Amino acid sequence: MNKAEIAQFVEDKIIEGADVSDSVVGHAFRMYDSGTITRADLASRITARENVLAPPAEESPAITRVSYGKNEHFLRQQEHWAESILVRDRVKLERDTRIEIEPYITVEDIAVGCLRRHHMNDPGDKAARIEAAMKMGNGLTRSGVSDFAATLTSIAQKSLAIGLDNAPETWRYLVRMTETPNFLQFERHTAPELPTPQLVKEVGGIKAAVLGSGTKETAQVSNYAQISALSRHAAINDDLSAVTTTMEAAGRACSRLAGDLVFAVMTGNPAMADGVQFLHATRGNVGTGGAPSVTAVDEVRKLMSAQTGPSGEVLNIRPAILVGPTSLEGTLCVLRDANNASSEDDPLTPGYKAGRVAVVTDQRLDAASTTAWYACANPRQHSGIEVVTLEGSRGMPLLEKMTQWVSDAIEWRVLFDVVVLPVDYRTWVYNAGA
Repeated sequence: MNKAEIAQFVEDKIIEGADVSDSVVGHAFRMYDSGTITRADLASRITARENVLAPPAEESPAITRVSYGKNEHFLRQQEHWAESILVRDRVKLERDTRIEIEPYITVEDIAVGCLRRHHMNDPGDKAARIEAAMKMGNGLTRSGVSDFAATLTSIAQKSLAIGLDNAPETWRYLVRMTETPNFLQFERHTAPELPTPQLVKEVGGIKAAVLGSGTKETAQVSNYAQISALSRHAAINDDLSAVTTTMEAAGRACSRLAGDLVFAVMTGNPAMADGVQFLHATRGNVGTGGAPSVTAVDEVRKLMSAQTGPSGEVLNIRPAILVGPTSLEGTLCVLRDANNASSEDDPLTPGYKAGRVAVVTDQRLDAASTTAWYACANPRQHSGIEVVTLEGSRGMPLLEKMTQWVSDAIEWRVLFDVVVLPVDYRTWVYNAGA
């Protein structure tokens, strides 16, 4: 037999041995009958489906055993399931090409895989399979870990991250992200800057340098939380939108919370450690009230560049971003275009030219004032306003899972530990507008 004949023989055997009672396989046959897919595609889909449902070689259905811990293979399987669900439900429009996906995977497939992972008897029907998988980790297995819940948590975590990253928020452009190790009160130096090094004469002494103005801002991370759940009914109905859509929304909500805190600092103008407000005339960061104009922006540039270090050093701080309410966006963009002579990258990207500015607007500022506007230096260079989260979180909310007996559901608690505080008043200028 030549290669073509061998390939045809293999396809025939695969198709003849297919389990047509399986919903996914049956769908593939209907697509083949309608001419949507070729015979080779049909065989490929049947093989992929069998691989998803194939039990481990060592499985013994007559005996209920327990496995201890997870191995690398199953972790990869979980990643495969999570990516497949996210692509299936269109949460991810661009899939990770490093991970092979199964576009027809169902919640029942994940439940069966998890039961086989622990060598537990297959109950046989869909509802019983999902119910058994949901109860794993509540004393039914010695491992104390529900692979089913862990897989759904992986899907939830990825959806949460996607929602956080895709949230239509502007605050990230204006702040510096930092971390603190715990919930205890921490400190940040006010106006952190060192004096210019002094000339040391031969056999002369070296003076100790003090960071900042000598005062320190204090704060502590606050905890924000909400709960979401996947019910048994939703799992049996293969409705994971209760996980994907809800967690995407939770991610956007966490980003929105951080934005609320950031803009509350700008509009609320809290007092700093020295008792003076963040934006105040005595700090030299309040401009003459007036609508955004070339003259007003020149004043902003003058005020910011006039700020000095601990010993009167020239710091040459430059405004990089014009910030205002959405009602002033058109005016601010005209000023930006007039100021930025070339078409090169703006200050929000690395390697920008000094003197260029970008524009950021936000509806929260409209709620406070439709005329007031601000300017800030590049947060990559200066710590004007800091968003502080717990160490290791990298600015991400924490997701904790818990299987509930009372509500017959898998619940997730979304925790976002964050605080926002002003640190360096020299990098911001306020104008009340006209």
